[in-house]
Amino acid sequence: MKTTGVKLFPLIPSNHSRKNLIFFIFSLSFFLFVSGCSVKNASGDADEAYIKRLYDWTRSIKVFQDFSTRLYLSATYKTMDFRASYVERYSAAYQADEEARLKLLEKEEEEALKFDDFFVVVYTPEKQWNDLDKKDSIWRLFLEDASGVKSGPAFITRLSRASPLEREFYPHLDEWSVAYEVRFLKQPRAEDGDEPRAIGPVRLKVTGVLGKGELVWDMQGAR
Repeated sequence: MKTTGVKLFPLIPSNHSRKNLIFFIFSLSFFLFVSGCSVKNASGDADEAYIKRLYDWTRSIKVFQDFSTRLYLSATYKTMDFRASYVERYSAAYQADEEARLKLLEKEEEEALKFDDFFVVVYTPEKQWNDLDKKDSIWRLFLEDASGVKSGPAFITRLSRASPLEREFYPHLDEWSVAYEVRFLKQPRAEDGDEPRAIGPVRLKVTGVLGKGELVWDMQGAR
C-alpha cells in the first residue's frame, strides 16, 4: 500500500464499538486538518503559509490486516521548505526579534543538512501496539531514497505528553494518538568523481506482523 498525498478515509465507522468510534473521531480530526477547518489562531500570513507547508509535506496511511485497521500513521517530512515555514510561524507566534529568528533558522538549516526528520502521529486500536520507540516494537520503520537505499532510524523519541506547542503546530495530533520524533541520518552527498545521488521519491516504510504500508514524497525540486 502506498500513498502520494494526504488521503482522506471514510468517516463512518462500520459499527458502534468504542474502538471504531475513537477511530472515527481520529479520522474526523485529520479530515478537519487537511480541509483547513482545524487551523487555530490563523491570524496572519505566517499561519497560512505554515498550514500550507504542513499539508504539502504530510502523508498518511491506514494499515489493514484481515479487513481490520491495525494502525493509522501520518508523517510530516521536515524538509528545509517545511522548516523555514515553521521558523516563520514560530517567530511570529512568539514575536521573536530578527536575531532570534535567524538563529533558529540557522539551527534548522544545520539539522536539515545532517538529518531526515519526521514528525509522526500514530493511532492504534490497541494501546500496546503503539510502541514505535521500543526496541522490541511490533513495527519497523525504514527510509528508502530514490536509489533504493534503505536505512533505519538513528532514534525514535516518543512524546508522552504532547505540549500545547506541538498540538498547535500539528493540529491533527489528538488525545487518542501518540506523537513521535523520528530521525534518520541523511545519506552523504556525492563528492567529485562519485556518481551523483538519484533525485526522486523518498519512501517511509512501516512493516510488521500486523501489516505494512509506505508513505511517498516526490522530491523533485524540493529543498
